[in-house]
Amino acid sequence: MRAFDWQPSSTSNVRALQLKIDDAALGNTLPFSTCLPQGCLVPLTFEADTIAKLRTGKALNVTVSAASPAEPLTLAVSLKGLAGALNRIADLTK
Repeated sequence: MRAFDWQPSSTSNVRALQLKIDDAALGNTLPFSTCLPQGCLVPLTFEADTIAKLRTGKALNVTVSAASPAEPLTLAVSLKGLAGALNRIADLTK
């Protein structure tokens, strides 16, 4: 599954993005590929094993590290309902 993460322009001095499912890190930090006045983008690809973890996780924690301020910002995105939504998409695309 491919996706893009968008960060608001207030994080325009971003260095990297880190993803965690609950407390388990998903690989290395991801660099932002493009920054526009509206915000910054990082391309994401989720393989089958990651999607399986997303289905059973409680939260996707997205941490943005910026040059200024130096404090990272973490957002918890609820995964409640994701497994059902992915199952429905699979049913509709058969």
